[in-house]
Amino acid sequence: MTKRLFFTAALMLTAVSVTAGTIANGTGLPSGCGTEPAIPVIDSSSVDASAAKTKPDKK
Repeated sequence: MTKRLFFTAALMLTAVSVTAGTIANGTGLPSGCGTEPAIPVIDSSSVDASAAKTKPDKK
């Protein structure tokens, strides 16, 4: 029973470590995530100004 539990835990940890990324210098680094998206600029001067900038373009 103990061997089966250890084997299952080892398989789960291996699967998580393969897909989660890498650790370098004590910091986790994601793998395969692509570039980080740009932070949106929010105009907080008024509700109307903010709503006008967030409306999708009509094509």
